[in-house]
This record gives sequence, C-alpha cells and structure tokens, in this order.
Amino acid sequence: MESRPANDVSPGLLASLFNSAYSVYPSGSPGFDAETMTAWLSRNRISLQRSHVFYSADGVDEALGIALVARRSDKPTHSRLAMIGIIPTAQGHGYGSEGVDLVISAERASGTEILELECLVNDTKALTMYQRRRFQAVLEMPEWESEVIDQMEWHEDPGRATLKETTVDEVERIIEEHGDKERLPWQAYMLSSQRSAKRAFRLGHAYCAISDPDEEESGEPVSLASLIVEEECRGQGQAWDLIRCVLSRYKGRRWSVPGVFPRSGLLGRLPGDETDHGQVLMRLKLNGSGG
Repeated sequence: MESRPANDVSPGLLASLFNSAYSVYPSGSPGFDAETMTAWLSRNRISLQRSHVFYSADGVDEALGIALVARRSDKPTHSRLAMIGIIPTAQGHGYGSEGVDLVISAERASGTEILELECLVNDTKALTMYQRRRFQAVLEMPEWESEVIDQMEWHEDPGRATLKETTVDEVERIIEEHGDKERLPWQAYMLSSQRSAKRAFRLGHAYCAISDPDEEESGEPVSLASLIVEEECRGQGQAWDLIRCVLSRYKGRRWSVPGVFPRSGLLGRLPGDETDHGQVLMRLKLNGSGG
C-alpha cells in the first residue's frame, strides 16, 4: 500500500472515504459532504499536509482509506492520529495496520516526538494492534450514563456561589489556561467542536459545558461534555457543587458523560453506570525526550 498527502485530493473525496469507512460501525456514517468535512477538519486541527490517503501498491488509482493527523501550535512536537479508516470493500486485508505503520514512519521522519490516539476500550483487535507497535495506554476515559436523576438537591443559599450561565468559548478558554496539557486528551481543548457542548455554566470557580436540554429529544440523555475548576481552587468541592446545581436545575432527566475526558471520582458519586464504549488514550514515543 502507498500513501499520498491528503491535501492532494478534494474535500469531497475525503468526505466520501470518511463516510464509507465509518459506515460499518454502530454509530454509522457521519454523512459528511465537502462543506461539513472542511469544517470538521478545521475544528479538529487536521493538517492535510501530514494526513494520508491510501492507495493499493499495484497502481490502481482508487483510494482505499484515509488517516487524518492533527497538530496543535502549543504542542509542536506532538501529533494526534484523529482517525484512520479503510473502506468496507478493502477491509480484512491488513490495510489498516499498514496505514498505521505508514503514519508512524511519516511522523517519525517529520521529527514528531509523541504520536497519540484514542481507542475504544472494547475494541480488543485495535488495542492489540497498537500495543504491538508499542503504544502505551496512559489514560482511561470512561463513558457513563444514568437513568433519570431526580434526587439531586441544591438549595440556593446567600452564602454560596450562584449558578451563572456562560459560554462554551469561555469554558474552552478556562481549559486552555488551567488544563493539564500533558494529561488531558486533545478533545478537551477542542470543546467547541463537540456537538454535545451547547450550553455552559459557572458556579464560583467551577465550569461545565453540557448539551442543550431543550434540544434533546424526549428520553435522550443530557450530555455533560466538560467539567473543570480553576487550578488554584481545586480540592474545595466546587466541581461537585456545580454538578449538583446543574442536575438539580434539570431534575428528572437522564445524563451521560462521553468517553473523551479522564476518569473522575465524581462519577462514582452519581447514580449511573459506565458503558462499554469508553476510550483509552494511547501514546507512542517516536523521537527526542517528549513524554
């Protein structure tokens, strides 16, 4: 198999390959067209120059799949394999593993120190494939869901901070300023790109972003997309106060936490259970002393 830079092809072809590769997964095809694909690439900080379109080595000019590589200006020696996918008609021939090897070789040659990616915890085949290439699991990111929560209580008290609505952009700014860049996965720093982040709240020095309860269909869970406390105010219970306050405001709703943020002890204090769709953050050291 051979690789060509993704900036050599049209957004429409990238959309078609992305849709096709994901059509076999339970979540289904995202249904991208050229315009929505371009927007997704921008939001997820994809470098088309470093990304790949795969072709067979026999000269047939028909794309087999893609690998999209992200870059961040604040982590210039790190790359993220944001997605890799092979179209259904080409699956089962080892092209996925070959594609990962091509990405690793290209990133090593470009001087990247750390390559990271996320993998579903229940995708044992993919986990084994990455582990054979010496990717190390560094962070668990569980997915969590609840039944209807109506027992959370928060009583307004003049001595307590009051809940204020803010913006997703403001929460993203707080994450950028106070988040642990070595520990948090890349999605934490791309909050505004997540469909589950529509509204945001602040209580004291704690912030969260959630999906819009007014837009969710009846019975669908409200998603807690992000939760962060300013660094100097951690350990004071402000995150727990914020969660209770928000859940009390939307009493009688189901809730979920997507598998894109680190495991938190707070989840163990809420009624609900982990699903089997969480993710694990994996990193591979390629060059230098990056960690």
